[in-house]
Amino acid sequence: MPHAADTQPPGRPRLPEIDARILDATLLLLGREGFARMSLDEVAAAANVSKPTIYRRYAGKVELASAALAALAVSRDQTAPPMTGDLRLDLIAQLGHFRRGVSRPHGVALVGTVLAEEHETPELIAMYREHVVAPRRRMIREVLQRALDRGILHAGADLDLAVHLLVGAFYAQHLAGDPFTPDWEASTVDAVLRGLLI
Repeated sequence: MPHAADTQPPGRPRLPEIDARILDATLLLLGREGFARMSLDEVAAAANVSKPTIYRRYAGKVELASAALAALAVSRDQTAPPMTGDLRLDLIAQLGHFRRGVSRPHGVALVGTVLAEEHETPELIAMYREHVVAPRRRMIREVLQRALDRGILHAGADLDLAVHLLVGAFYAQHLAGDPFTPDWEASTVDAVLRGLLI
């Protein structure tokens, strides 16, 4: 019969607040420093933990960055606006939620980081696409698909193109350096819907 000590998991239990500090620090440094320049020493210092604490959770920098991107997606899902069934209002809410997420400190820079690493660390952009890009696109497409099913949109409406236009409008405006007006989401949605509504 095994002793009680033999049945206990090794080591101390992981603390969720420590995990969160590590992943938050990783996202911040990914955006600010880029993947190549970000070091685990910097992450440990920013999270106020030891480097071995990080290694007990992640095998290396790629695994840590991937976990941080996955955590970003979870945070986004937890704050996603509820569907109301109103096509225009739901799209405006989704676009506003997207803009607030990307506009956080170093949020746009994080996009640049994963694109810059596409050839050297392809798994990073693959994780970003899986955990961040694809779910966001699905949320917006679902709003459009529901409207299409209800007969509100043209039968041949290209929903994927509409998603590209809605999301891409943010990056185009940001890169151009044009200010975002308070009604940016509404005016963008209205412009796209003009080509979709019956």
